[in-house]
Amino acid sequence: MLFNLSRIMLWLIVSLFIFFKIRKTKIVHKKLISLLSVVLCLVIICFSAMYPIENLFINFKYPESVFNYANHGKIDDILYGKESCMVIYSDQNSSGGHYIIPKVKNWYKIPNYFITKKVSNKFDRNGSFDVYNVLGTQDYYIVGVVLSNFDEQNIIDKYNQPIKNIVIDMNDTETKTVILYSYLENYSDDYYFVINGTKITISG
Repeated sequence: MLFNLSRIMLWLIVSLFIFFKIRKTKIVHKKLISLLSVVLCLVIICFSAMYPIENLFINFKYPESVFNYANHGKIDDILYGKESCMVIYSDQNSSGGHYIIPKVKNWYKIPNYFITKKVSNKFDRNGSFDVYNVLGTQDYYIVGVVLSNFDEQNIIDKYNQPIKNIVIDMNDTETKTVILYSYLENYSDDYYFVINGTKITISG
C-alpha cells in the first residue's frame, strides 16, 4: 500500500536528515532536540495521513486507483453516488469491508479521516446496520449484516429496489451471513429493507 509506505519512507528520510544536521551543529542538548524533531516529524506525517497531501496535486480518474493506492484487498463491487462512491472489498481475514471515496468534479480523491459521518447505527436481533453520510453531500451509504437460513436471498428496500448483498456460508450449518450494502440519496429515518419477506427498519 503506497499510501502508508510513502509516509514511512518520508518519516525515515526527514528524521535522518534532521538527526545528521543536528549532529554537525553546536546546539546544546542535541539528543533532546533530535528526539523532539523526530516526534514533530511523526506528528506531521500522521496529520498528512488524516488529511492526505496527495489530494493537492494528484487526481485519480478511477476509484480503483484510489483504493489500490491507499488501501489493500480485493475489490468485490463499487457503488456510485453523485459525489462519491463506496468500494466493497475483501481481504485475507474477512469479506464485506467498505471504503468510501469522495469525488470532486470528474476526479476521485483520497478520503480524509473525517470524510464521512455515521448518522445511524442499529444492532438488534434482526442484524446490524450502519448509515454513513459523505459530508457536504446528499450521498448516503448503508452497510448491514444479517443472518439467514434461506438458500436464496430476496432483499429489496422501501422503494422496491433490489439491495446488493454478499452471502457467506457458515461452516457445517444452514445459516448464512449476509452482508448488505446500498446507496441512497437523501436518506430519511423511515427507510427500511424487506429481507426475505420481513420488513426491517434501518435507523437506530
